Amino acid sequence: MDAYPIDIYMRAAEGKLISKYLNSKKVMLEWGAGGSTVYFSKLVKQYISIEHNLEWYNKVKKEIGYNVKLYCVPNSGYYNSSIPTKAHQFKNYINYIDTLNTKYDVVLIDGRARVECAKKVIPYLNKDAVVFIHDFWARPPLQKALEFYDEIESIKNGDTLVALKVKL
Repeated sequence: MDAYPIDIYMRAAEGKLISKYLNSKKVMLEWGAGGSTVYFSKLVKQYISIEHNLEWYNKVKKEIGYNVKLYCVPNSGYYNSSIPTKAHQFKNYINYIDTLNTKYDVVLIDGRARVECAKKVIPYLNKDAVVFIHDFWARPPLQKALEFYDEIESIKNGDTLVALKVKL
């Protein structure tokens, strides 16, 4: 993967796995902006990213392209980034998707309240949509998403990444 002023906190194998599902006709949603926003947005038609941290949002905003819509949706309550996020702390962040009126082909969940975001996005997915959750196997509570998704493929060592499709 190319280097950018904003760090991309993914290994090359993770970037390759996501990239193989992207093309210039796809609409992609992301929770948790950063280097992924800059990198993957170049591979899709439209890229929508939801970020909770204003300082980080402002940094990413300087780097994005014309096809990116970046939204800052602050957390709804105090949180400590060193402990797992509670959904009520990020209610507005999770639910912001309701305001976008868009269907998605690809979703990358790499921000806060990941399982809740994975559940919330289901009605907004196109038929063959793929949902990625970063750090999936490294953080066992994230595996709760397997209640409503099936694994397509994944990387299970290092930071870990899973590609999912909604259960039929």
